Amino acid sequence: MWALIPGLSRSGSTISAGRLQDSDFEYAAHGSFLVATPIFAGALSELLRLHLGLGGLPVLSLIGGIVAGLVA
Repeated sequence: MWALIPGLSRSGSTISAGRLQDSDFEYAAHGSFLVATPIFAGALSELLRLHLGLGGLPVLSLIGGIVAGLVA
């Protein structure tokens, strides 16, 4: 994705911001995951749209995308 500062990740910046506001690490990590939930949902919907709409992706790519989204 795009970054204003090269090497700065979404999770790193949200966890750092949480830590700067005197939150403990676990709370900041949970907040970072919640911020990413719409991104994961959008990626999964795009994968499904490409798979069902174009029919160009094999089933293993669909399964891999779902597993990667759940693990992340």
